[in-house]
Order: sequence, then structure tokens, then C-alpha cells
Amino acid sequence: MSATPHTCTACRKVVAGLLQVCPGCGKFGVMFATPDAIVPAPRRRAIPSFPMGMRPLSHMTQSAHAMQPIQHGPATFFSTRDAAARPPTPPRPFPPEDDEEEESEISRLQQGEIAAVATSRVPSLADRDGPPPQRPRVSTRIPSVDLVLGRNRRDAQTGAVLGKIYLFTGDAGVGKSTLLTQVEAEIAHHEPTLYGCCEEEREDIELRIEDRSLIRTDAARANFFNPFVRSAREFCDAMMDVRPRFAGLDSLSELAKGRSNPLLGLVSDATMIRDTARKIGCAVILLCHMNAELRIGGPKALEHLGDATLLCRHVTRAGEELPEGEERQGWVKFFPWKNRFAPSTVASYFYMTDDGLVPARMVDGFLAVSSSADGSKEVA
Repeated sequence: MSATPHTCTACRKVVAGLLQVCPGCGKFGVMFATPDAIVPAPRRRAIPSFPMGMRPLSHMTQSAHAMQPIQHGPATFFSTRDAAARPPTPPRPFPPEDDEEEESEISRLQQGEIAAVATSRVPSLADRDGPPPQRPRVSTRIPSVDLVLGRNRRDAQTGAVLGKIYLFTGDAGVGKSTLLTQVEAEIAHHEPTLYGCCEEEREDIELRIEDRSLIRTDAARANFFNPFVRSAREFCDAMMDVRPRFAGLDSLSELAKGRSNPLLGLVSDATMIRDTARKIGCAVILLCHMNAELRIGGPKALEHLGDATLLCRHVTRAGEELPEGEERQGWVKFFPWKNRFAPSTVASYFYMTDDGLVPARMVDGFLAVSSSADGSKEVA
């Protein structure tokens, strides 16, 4: 007696016998008996047909008769018709195993690796005969700036470390570009320097230098290179051409604005500039925008990429942070947020005048600007 056909009310699949779950749609409780339904026959795999007396190579068996190959379309078949009798081909013997020789080879390789490790030992401090050399620095010739950049302990050399990247940010209008211009103009009196600009025109920077008499000799004018750059690649090419020991870019954030992804552009541009600075031994200051959290505007990877992070903030005459909404008094605090080559607890103060930023110092708890090398006067 055959099983009663059942049909699924959802997908109309017909099966033999009662099933709780439909094998077609997988639903539960949708199979109902339909005695008049016809159960479709199960599908069978198609067996390939070959010409009479031929079978494929994969089905060839050992026999006393040799099989003659016959080309039939794209496949090759073997036939036993009119084949001359010949003995079967003997199986190919395996090579003899030599366990002792294999073990000796492994032992020889292991001993060679141990000997290589013993000869190429990881270096340690004991390998150096004397103390490590001090990091070469380039001085800015401005003591208040060199104080923040740091100094070597043994040779007392101050300034920026060659081949390193300094990220410089601060409040809008605090004088970041002014301070960078003053630093590079002072260095230009002794050696070539590079000022890459992309926020301001070259004429604006030259006018600022002339109005404030920052460059006083023709030799310094020849050492001050200020190209207008549109990408980090152009700035790196200028560094390779001039090969200065000190360079600045105003600003890194402006270059990344033209990128499809500015955040990733900041990191990639800074990486390119860092690699070029290391290659030629140049200290580079990159001006960056500041976000609402008073940090470098951009991903955290940018801060980790820089060797130091320098900040400029508006402060009161007492050196304290200027409250929000209070009118600026012209006092500026310059300090490091992070510095791998100097303590991050130092700070310098400046006062903004028509001639630029003037160094200031604390006198009886209040800031005062120096009028001469041996005195100071208060500013009302």
C-alpha cells in the first residue's frame, strides 16, 4: 500500500506521506492529504553515454588486453577492439625510506639556526663603548622659543631637533603665523630656511616681514625661501631643493581641505613630510587648526605622529587662562602639550605689539615685557 500524497498549502509541493515541515518552503503544519494528487518522480543523475566498445580513461581497469586510444570529439576513449595482447604495466615502486638521513638533515638545520642566533644577537646598551651622541638641534635664536623646544643636557645645545616634526596650534588670531615668521626670519640671518605658505599669499608674508623689519640684510633675504604650495608633495619637493635645517608650513590643515577625506589626508600628508624631514635632517613646524576641545584638529593618529605638540593661548596679565568672552589683553602663553625631547612643564610668554610678538616674563606675579637686556618695564 502506497503512502497518501500530501500537498503544501503554501508552495503547493506534493510529497508522498505526511510530513510536519514542508521540504519546499520549510513551513510547519501546512501539509494536508490530497489522495488525487500525483507525486512527481524523483530526479536521477544523468549517466553519460559513450560509443559502443569505449569507456573513459577514469574507468579503465587493469586487463590482459591493451587498450587503444580513440579520439572522439574533445575526449579520448580507450577501446579493446582488435587490441594486441600485452602484459599489464607493473606498478612503479616507491623509493626506499631513509629515516636516519632525514633526521640528520633536520638536526643539521637546527644547529645552523642556533648558531645564526648566537652570532646575530639582539643589541643591548652594553654594546656601546661610550654614551650615545646628543641629538643635533637648530637654534631659533629666540631664547623664549628655544626654552619650549628644549635643550641637550650634556652640550647645552637648544632649539628644535633635526629630522623631527613639531605640531603647532592655538587660538585663532593668537599669533601662530607671526611667531613662525619671526622664528624663520631670525634663522635666515645665519642659514637657509623654508616657509611654505598655503593660507596666505607670498606677498602678504613679504609685506609682514618688511613692515616689521624682521629681515635686516640682503643675505638673510636670499636665505628666506617662501614658496606657495598646494600639496604636501610640493612642500616636500621644496624641502629637497633647498635642504634647510629648519622649515615651517602654514598650514597643514589647509592642505588637507582639498582631499576627499580630509582626516586621512592630514595623517598621510604629515607622514610624507616626516619621511622627507628625516631624509634630509630638517626640523619642521606644521601649523594646525585647533578644535573645540583645545587639541589638534584631526584624528588622534596625527598627535601620535608628531614628536611634539606646541600650543599658543590667550592669557591674562597674571598668566592665567583668559575666561571665555573676556576681551583679549595681548598676552600670549607658548607651551608644549607634548614634547619627546624636553619637559612639557615649561612655558614662555609674549606680548603682541605692532612689531610682532615680544618676549615677556613674570615680575612680582604679573607679566612684563623686556625693554632691554638688563631690565624690564610694565605694559599698561
